[in-house]
Amino acid sequence: MFDKLSHRYRFNSRILACLMIPASLGMIPLLAVVDSVSIEGRVTDGLTGLPVDGAGISLVPCDGRPPSALATNADGVFVYREIEPGCYRVFATGKGYLSAGSGGTMHLRRGERRSAVDFRLERGSVLAGRVLDEDSEPVADAKVIVLRAQYGAGFRQLRPAGAADVDEQGGYRIANIAPGRYLLYTWAPSLGRVPADEETGAYAPGYYFPGADRLDSAVEVEVRPRGEVHGIDFRLTRSRGVALAGKVIPAMSLKRPIRVYLVPAEWVAYYAASVQVPARGGPFRFPSVAPGKYRLVASAERTIAEATVELGTQGLEDAELRLDPLASCLVRVTAEEPEKLVFGKLGVALAVSDAYRPPTLHGSSVQPNLNADGEVHLTPARGRPAYVSLAGLPDAVYVKSAHYGDADLLEEVFQAPRDAACHIGIGLSSKASQATGVVRNEDGEPVPAATVVMIPEFRRRNTFRFVRWTTTDENGSYRIGSLEPGEYKVYAWTDVEPHRWNDPEFLRPYLSKGERVKVEPEAVKSVGLTALN
Repeated sequence: MFDKLSHRYRFNSRILACLMIPASLGMIPLLAVVDSVSIEGRVTDGLTGLPVDGAGISLVPCDGRPPSALATNADGVFVYREIEPGCYRVFATGKGYLSAGSGGTMHLRRGERRSAVDFRLERGSVLAGRVLDEDSEPVADAKVIVLRAQYGAGFRQLRPAGAADVDEQGGYRIANIAPGRYLLYTWAPSLGRVPADEETGAYAPGYYFPGADRLDSAVEVEVRPRGEVHGIDFRLTRSRGVALAGKVIPAMSLKRPIRVYLVPAEWVAYYAASVQVPARGGPFRFPSVAPGKYRLVASAERTIAEATVELGTQGLEDAELRLDPLASCLVRVTAEEPEKLVFGKLGVALAVSDAYRPPTLHGSSVQPNLNADGEVHLTPARGRPAYVSLAGLPDAVYVKSAHYGDADLLEEVFQAPRDAACHIGIGLSSKASQATGVVRNEDGEPVPAATVVMIPEFRRRNTFRFVRWTTTDENGSYRIGSLEPGEYKVYAWTDVEPHRWNDPEFLRPYLSKGERVKVEPEAVKSVGLTALN
């Protein structure tokens, strides 16, 4: 009924907002319909143009609230109805396709109906090859993982982009890989059981393509759109590495065996060579490891222990991993003006990280978990490095302090005590700054989907933990709230990999081109920017 009327007549929005459809018809007040927002679009195959049935659509609020998901119909169409006004990002994915984003954020006003949010999904590429030992025999129990370099918290990190098991002929095939440059890595439990040879040594725990046991000897593979790269063959040989051995000490009773992983330090993953230790604990050994930096990770049930080790030419025989019960930490958040906050919309996490990769203070993936009094109990692993992260702050509020005892947890790493409960205090200030503006190109035209980055100049330690960034809307506009007052360097790029600015080598050519601004407490600073690329 309403759809027919809306096509036939032009209603004044104020009148329409007051109309009521009789409850006897099973309908609702039209006020909610007028205020709410809708988004609709279509997903098609990037090559054929045909609709993609059953494609997954994710609607992600910019403020850290949980995303909502739905699927396209047989015509590739999707519709979100009656959603709240605000800032959103939309993503699409489908079986056999690469995921795609809508390009920047969408700022939707009350009553707005956003249409033509369309996606053209591209098929991923394929990587294929074999894993062979030094006798050219297939290594049938090997696993192959695809790694891609990304930048987070100021460091280059290798993240998994795909993986596959090797078949009986030693072959593997990894599909749905996006264009780019990758490293491939393989390992096999069976090779760890092969006795060492007096002349040639033993097999390493793992190898980079084409057969290197160290990252600096690895060869990158370039993947082009919709391509198939065959012949990526590993040829694994024994070498005279060094031994890495130690023991796992569980501080509580476990029912399942313990798995010890040997992870190259530059990885953000636990997919790597491993050995098993009985539930009661005991020794572990990796007989032939290339010198370098690694993470040792022991995992059992809900507990985990981690240590960073640096292997030289002599190896290491006395590594120790202690599995403790999870700690119990009470986190209490206070605010200068609590009446301006709804604590239940805020989330706090103790984000696990080693000391070389501190996570950001504003964690977009942190879900709301505080109670009405601003408290939450967290259970971090004892003795494992972590940093405080928050999400859901209003634009007018910033994190002023975070303490555990005398430790400043805004900049310092946190480790839960082994023998006692812990209490963490976080203070919020309602005197946050905000930055807003428009990004334009050299011709003065607004640039949608540009990336705006604000790097604080008053934080000299772990600077990248405090970096704030966002993307412009369709009008080239941006807004960044919850800023700690102080001086910042502001940059805008039309095309940049997320967190790439955390790489000092990437940022160096742009240092003189950033806009230096000072944001005052409780002020909204207007900063117009010219896109740098």
